[in-house]
Amino acid sequence: MVNNVLLTSSLSRLSINADTARGHYQCLGMGMVCLLVLAGCQKLEEFSSQKNRAISTDERAASVDNPAHQHTSNGRPVVYPIDTWRQQSVAKPISLWDSNTLSAQLGEPSSVDARQLDYDSNLATKYSFAKTGAPYFDVLDSTKYMEIQWYFAGSHDSDAIKQMSVQHAKNAFELAQQWLGEEGATVVAAMLNGQTLQNKTYQGTLIALARCQNYHCDLVIKKPKRPTKKVSS
Repeated sequence: MVNNVLLTSSLSRLSINADTARGHYQCLGMGMVCLLVLAGCQKLEEFSSQKNRAISTDERAASVDNPAHQHTSNGRPVVYPIDTWRQQSVAKPISLWDSNTLSAQLGEPSSVDARQLDYDSNLATKYSFAKTGAPYFDVLDSTKYMEIQWYFAGSHDSDAIKQMSVQHAKNAFELAQQWLGEEGATVVAAMLNGQTLQNKTYQGTLIALARCQNYHCDLVIKKPKRPTKKVSS
């Protein structure tokens, strides 16, 4: 009888211990799930924070690079009166080798930097013609290329910025027209209409790149062979 009681008591303790163990394992299992969920949430918060920091960094960089990049809510696209530009009289043709004529066309540059690089990373001189704080308009002159870079306004830029961007495009249109004739005007018109031209030849002159994209226009013209000077007899 005593043995039966002891056996029953032992079995009861084993049952209780087993239930307790299962409870511990369940708690441990739930704890692991909670830890995994918490870790996932922490990773998600870190990713979101990093993403927000990256966006803020990009916005600050855009603000620094383009101090005149002022957004508005009008959302109106920029209109380029190309047909009107075509009807205007064309100025006297100029040579791609003659950078001295730039001032006559664009006014005195606001700054000149002789330590810049051209399209192929050759040493070039950059002439900046925009005022401080205004959307940029630069001409890079090297032994290989003549390159125009300017700010390409977006639909949410302010009206003042859009007007300056249109004037930049007009200056590029006229310069290309003087360098390459009507073909140059056609190239700039194509750029402003969203076309990208690369390694296209017009009247024997190579257009290495002509593109307006991401608030930036770039017209890269490869210079022809330098004309030889006539030797007076």
